[in-house]
Amino acid sequence: YQRLECVPDAREALIKERIDELKKEHERNKNLAQRLNF
Repeated sequence: YQRLECVPDAREALIKERIDELKKEHERNKNLAQRLNF
């Protein structure tokens, strides 16, 4: 039971990490687009 209990936490942490990465990537793309537009 304990092992099953800690799996969601690890998965949640991974998902949050991934979301942060995607947000950073999005910011970079936005900045790049702005530089190309102006």
